[in-house]
Amino acid sequence: MKTIVSAAKLLAEIEQVLAAGPSAGAPARNSTWGPLEEALVLLRTGRRYPWLELTLLLDHGCTAAYTLGFREAEPSATEFVAPVRIAGHDFGELHVLPPSGGWLGPEDRVLLRQVARKLAAFLGGRGKYLLTRARLQAARAPGAEQVSASAKPAAAGSRKENR
Repeated sequence: MKTIVSAAKLLAEIEQVLAAGPSAGAPARNSTWGPLEEALVLLRTGRRYPWLELTLLLDHGCTAAYTLGFREAEPSATEFVAPVRIAGHDFGELHVLPPSGGWLGPEDRVLLRQVARKLAAFLGGRGKYLLTRARLQAARAPGAEQVSASAKPAAAGSRKENR
């Protein structure tokens, strides 16, 4: 039986991964998304979420988004969305589907908001190269499906947020 990792321990692991930055030592870090992908894998497996997706905004007009996701279940009305933003700069959204189609408890919601803030701090600092990489990939093949990510248009004003 799989156990769920405590929120505090999981947040500490994610902080450590984001602080370490790109490295050739870990298999997940050899991927295109490096520490960002590794943090998402930790979050998804540590709390056993069936579906988790990080949508990155590629321009300031919110007309395009870059999505990195793990889809094993279709999103539903119970999907939780946490904004990935820091100091008024919106980097995107973290979407999570709770296990067994239920609702996320308060501990999960707080954890997801904290992780979203950590991701925003990373993307605003050491992880800027990932946003540049996403913009370049989207410019080369807009709308093309990729192995771990896909570019997709996002309608302005269609963003949702749980508080």
